[in-house]
Amino acid sequence: MSISLGIDLSYIEKIKLTRRATSRLSISIRPSRTQQNKVTISISAPRHAADSTIQDFIQARREWIIKAIADIQRKTKDKKINIDPTDIITTRSGSIRFVEGSKLDKLRPIHNGYDVTLVYPPDTNFSNPDVQSTLRKFINNVISLEAKDYLPKRLEELAVQHNMHYTSCVLKSMKSRWGWCSSQNIICLNIALIRCPDDIIDHIILHELTHTIHKNHSPKFHSYLNQLENGQEKLLNKKLHSLSHLLI
Repeated sequence: MSISLGIDLSYIEKIKLTRRATSRLSISIRPSRTQQNKVTISISAPRHAADSTIQDFIQARREWIIKAIADIQRKTKDKKINIDPTDIITTRSGSIRFVEGSKLDKLRPIHNGYDVTLVYPPDTNFSNPDVQSTLRKFINNVISLEAKDYLPKRLEELAVQHNMHYTSCVLKSMKSRWGWCSSQNIICLNIALIRCPDDIIDHIILHELTHTIHKNHSPKFHSYLNQLENGQEKLLNKKLHSLSHLLI
């Protein structure tokens, strides 16, 4: 089926239509996992719904789709916070600090366990986009080391504790998501989680583990997760929202 949205498609990475055993039509819009400032639109429809019915449903929500795309782009832009040499970036067990070196220095890290110092030359222009990009790559490389040591182990501990099962664990740097669980129960966690408090790390891990049982965010999903978290799911979600600036 060819889907017509009647809007600017330059912000859309892909449109996915899935027919399933459901009685209603639904649509969701998420940031692209791979392309900045783009979105993925997912449409769920009953197996025997007519193409015209699906098209009418989409057109009726045209204004909502435009607003949702604009909101995602705005939030992505707002989270782009520049890194300053006075910043101290903390992780679960360490920190990253910036120290001015000599004229002969290049950007270079000094490691002391999970505590890392980044030495930079005096003429470094921290407002330069290329410098910011280099710094973000450096930070991601540093935190990925600690993330690899802790997150897969913690995932396994919580899975065993709650008798839940997953296929494998993947770690990635993602700009808009803390994690996801595939249909094959492969769990992906954002390395930026290592910058979060322990209760938020566990919250994201339990969220993705719950997806091994309930694939969508149905009432059963939230009920199950809330039970695992002793009635704290909404509170933890609110706390998580305040940490969105850690996604770099």
